[in-house]
Amino acid sequence: MLISFTGAQSSGKTTSLNHWNDCRNHWNVVPEVTRKLKRQGFEINDDSGNYIDTQIAILTDHLNNIFSYTNTDIDTILDRCIVDGFIYTRYFRMEGKVDEFTDRMFTKMFKRYISKYDYIFYTSPYDVALINDGERSMSESFRNRIIKLYEDLILNKYPNVFVLEGSVETRYNKMVEIMYHE
Repeated sequence: MLISFTGAQSSGKTTSLNHWNDCRNHWNVVPEVTRKLKRQGFEINDDSGNYIDTQIAILTDHLNNIFSYTNTDIDTILDRCIVDGFIYTRYFRMEGKVDEFTDRMFTKMFKRYISKYDYIFYTSPYDVALINDGERSMSESFRNRIIKLYEDLILNKYPNVFVLEGSVETRYNKMVEIMYHE
């Protein structure tokens, strides 16, 4: 099984992933790709004027995760997935920070491979404060525009995308209910 979290920065994805791992530690856990790329020198967040290389590297990592972890006997949970890359690429296209080709390429791969995830859990940002972790953008306007893109382009549009709200425990229980009691 391949499942993932998705959502705006500081919406509880990593916290939910860590809780899932604490409760179901036999799962293969794959950390998010963006911070790894930042450590490799790629620009993230909304501080640069050009994100073409960053978004192509993110797409490559998301596709690698899909190809590596689908159709295996290993249950895998991802901190982020191709949905995140699609949303952030669209935002950067709207801001003129990626070109049309990069946006179209990400859109095509997103549409082609979103069904490879058994479950994608969107972590609602409305009950999680924007907290500075030293890496994420602290811009409320950036975060709000990303949230709006999720609401416009993802939520209620794909049968494998589910919204998680509330406390960490409430989110965990909802995941278990969706995955094992459908």
